[in-house]
Amino acid sequence: MVVIADRAAGTSSEDLSAILAVLSEVVSSRDVTAAEPLDTLTDLGVDSLGLIQFVAALEQRFGIRFSAGDLESFGTATLREVARLVNGMSESGGERADATRAEVSAPEPGRSLTVRGYREADRAALGRICIEASSLGALGSLAPVFFLDQYCDDDPSSCFVAEFDGEVVGYWVGTLDVVRLRRGVIAHMMRRSREILGTYRRAWPGLSWAEHKWFWRQVLRERTPSRHSALIARQVGHLFARTYLHFQLDAAKAPAGTAFALAHAWLEHLRSNGHQGAVLPSVPGGPPAMDMWKRLGFAPLEVTLPNGSRLTWLLAIL
Repeated sequence: MVVIADRAAGTSSEDLSAILAVLSEVVSSRDVTAAEPLDTLTDLGVDSLGLIQFVAALEQRFGIRFSAGDLESFGTATLREVARLVNGMSESGGERADATRAEVSAPEPGRSLTVRGYREADRAALGRICIEASSLGALGSLAPVFFLDQYCDDDPSSCFVAEFDGEVVGYWVGTLDVVRLRRGVIAHMMRRSREILGTYRRAWPGLSWAEHKWFWRQVLRERTPSRHSALIARQVGHLFARTYLHFQLDAAKAPAGTAFALAHAWLEHLRSNGHQGAVLPSVPGGPPAMDMWKRLGFAPLEVTLPNGSRLTWLLAIL
C-alpha cells in the first residue's frame, strides 16, 4: 500500500494510487507495490511493450488520449508526473493542459532520455548494442559489419543515437540514398574482408549447417538492402524505396518510449530533407504497438511477399 501526501505539489495520494492500480494490471513486478512518487517507469522495469499496455490501460480507464510527445516522455517521467498529467487531462475533459505538458516534459534531473545525431565516438557503443541484440551466435561479432557500420560511414547525418543518463542505449541508423549505399557495399565488404573471413574461420568448427548457409547467403546475396528496397518499390512505389534503416535498443537499459523517440527524430530528418514518405517493413513491438506507431504518423499496410506470405508494414506520408 502506497501512502503519499503531496497535495501541495498538485498530486494527491488518491491520484497516484489510481496510476499504480492501472500499472499493476499490466506489469507483474513486486516493485510496483513498493513504488515511490519519484520512481520512473524505467525504475520499475517497464519496457516498451509494457509502456504500450500501460498507456492503453490509462486511456481506457480515464477516458483520455495522449499525444506522441507524451509517449516519448513517459520513459523518464516520474509516477508523480504521470499522475499530474492524467489528472490535468481528466479535469480538462481529456485535453492536455499547457501547464501539464510542461511538467511531464521536464524529466527528473539526471534521468533524461535524449536523441541526438551520431558521432564517431559512438561507434563502439553502437557496435556493442548491435552485437548483443543479434541472434547470430558465434558469428555475432559480424553484426555491425552487415547491419550497422556502412550507414555510419556513408550517411552519418542520417544516424541517430538515444542516450539515457548520458549513456548510449539505442540507435537508429539509415540512409537517404539507398542506391548509393548499394553501390558502395562491395568496397565496404572488401575493407572488412579480413575480419569477416577471420571470424568465420575461427567459428567454423562449431557452426551448424544453417549458420554456414546464413553466412554465405549474407556475404554473397543479401549483403545490401537492394532486394528489400526492390520489394518495397514493388509494394508501395519507388517514393518509399529511396531510404533504408536499421535500429536496435539496449534491452536492459533503454527506457520505455526510446524506439518512438528515435522514430520521431528519423521522420523529422526525412521531412527536413524533402522526403515525402517513409516505410518500416515491420511493426516494432508487434500488434500491441500499432496505436503508438499510428500516433507518430504511420499507417499499417498489408503486403504479400513473393512466397505468398502476408506481413504488416508501417507507411508514413510526410
